[in-house]
Amino acid sequence: MQPSKLDEAALASKESELRKVQGLFDKLKSAQEEDKVALEAAQRKFQAVSSGLLSADDGTNATLEDQLMNAKQAVAQAQTEKKQAEMQLAPCQKELREKEQEMKKTSSNYEGDRQKLENMERELKTLEKELSKLNYKDGHIEDLQEQKRRLSQEIRSLKYQLDNSKSRNPHLNFVYHDPETNFNRASVKGLVCRLVKVKQPQTARALEVAAGGKV
Repeated sequence: MQPSKLDEAALASKESELRKVQGLFDKLKSAQEEDKVALEAAQRKFQAVSSGLLSADDGTNATLEDQLMNAKQAVAQAQTEKKQAEMQLAPCQKELREKEQEMKKTSSNYEGDRQKLENMERELKTLEKELSKLNYKDGHIEDLQEQKRRLSQEIRSLKYQLDNSKSRNPHLNFVYHDPETNFNRASVKGLVCRLVKVKQPQTARALEVAAGGKV
């Protein structure tokens, strides 16, 4: 999967989580509003009962003490539910803020990866154009590498043969020290045997015997 696909999947997952948290947040907020309304109603009822203006909930007359007790219980219950809703709402608000931050970060990372992908695609197209100008063919580099490998083998083989020839004929190795400073080595022609050609092998043998192997 390409980076953009992974980022899109991550972004979709973060959006789904954010919607869930937002739904829970809205639900708790609605419950808090209902508890607030109930608390206000209970407080109004408490004030009314305290003044002896209301009857009991079932429509029958109740003593002022009974109405006052019921109102206090309703107020206490509403306050308890309100506190519980606030306790549940606080972590949801925190999680919602965290999810929003994650969404911003994910969106930023996605945009950065998308930009990188576009840059790489443009670079690839540029390279393809350059290759087309060079008339590049598939396998051309491999052919050159194979030629290089064969030539390297031939060089190693020739070097091996040369080393063997030198070891068998050490007198052919012409090594000397400069007789003076700034000596011109180009003036030295080398061994005599390399300067002349002998037509008949027996003649070469005669020269070697006569020269004592110094030619």
